[in-house]
Amino acid sequence: MSRPLRIEYEGAWYHVINRGAGRRKIFIDQKEYDLFFELLNEILETWNVQTHAFSLIPNHYHLAIHTPNAQLSRALRHLNGVYTQRFNRRHKTDGPLFRGRFKSKIIEKETYLLELVRYIHLNPVKAALTKRPQDHRWTSHLAYINDKHNVSWLFTDEVLSYFGKRRSSARNKFDHFVNERLDESNDFIDKQGPILGSKGFIEWVRYNFVRSDKSSDEIPEVRRLQRKEVDFSGILGCVSSFYGIEREDVLGSGQGKENEARKVAVYLMKKLTGADYGIIANYTGGVKKSALAQLNHRFKKEMRHNDSLSAKCDDLAQNIMSNVRT
Repeated sequence: MSRPLRIEYEGAWYHVINRGAGRRKIFIDQKEYDLFFELLNEILETWNVQTHAFSLIPNHYHLAIHTPNAQLSRALRHLNGVYTQRFNRRHKTDGPLFRGRFKSKIIEKETYLLELVRYIHLNPVKAALTKRPQDHRWTSHLAYINDKHNVSWLFTDEVLSYFGKRRSSARNKFDHFVNERLDESNDFIDKQGPILGSKGFIEWVRYNFVRSDKSSDEIPEVRRLQRKEVDFSGILGCVSSFYGIEREDVLGSGQGKENEARKVAVYLMKKLTGADYGIIANYTGGVKKSALAQLNHRFKKEMRHNDSLSAKCDDLAQNIMSNVRT
């Protein structure tokens, strides 16, 4: 039986989960929780693997992870391995502590990051450990809603930025966002496949990182494949054709459909190539790197409230990826 495919690339986001073997407890008392936190700090300092949310339940854990340097497997091997060694030494036991290596799903940040964090913070409620997420000590929810509980290795800015610039207001809105689903099931995250995102994102991941040949039946634990070339020119051509305008008009300062086309082009250049905003700014011309980043951030927020626009971008992304030369 082959090992599960681990897709890793720079800038990826993941939902990571692991459970105790035979449903055994992996956290007994505060020393174990503190050890786990210590190791989360270690994987940040060593591999720049960032924790954006966590929920520690006595027999399993959930993490929302961002990997700027594509080091998920190395970091999680260290986390689980060292934790198991110290747990066994402390309790005078031996053998595996966890059910397996770990499970991970790739997450499209723009579409599912907020839902993932809400799911993680509500996990203690689902497990009947508490009635409200803020009452469970071993999740990141308290750190999100109160600075007194924040820790250096936990990244909260990315998620809170979706709720406004004023930090106090963003915290309150985030708390409401999580608690408004208190009595509802969000098990859809459990039921999804290994990639959680829009159709365009799933197609992009499969195209770049999953082989379709028979050799993929026997796969290593980690596969880092080179991305097939998606160039700015191809994206620009596809967007200009879709909107029925000239290529130069896409990058101009016009209003109406030219303005939307420009925002869509920048969004797809960032999404499909992963290029730095500085490189995109040099190509598009006339806009500073910081301004382009702000433009794209506002556009992604607009997409979350506009299903038609989001579907349009998905269709364009799939069309672009299907026409890239292999």
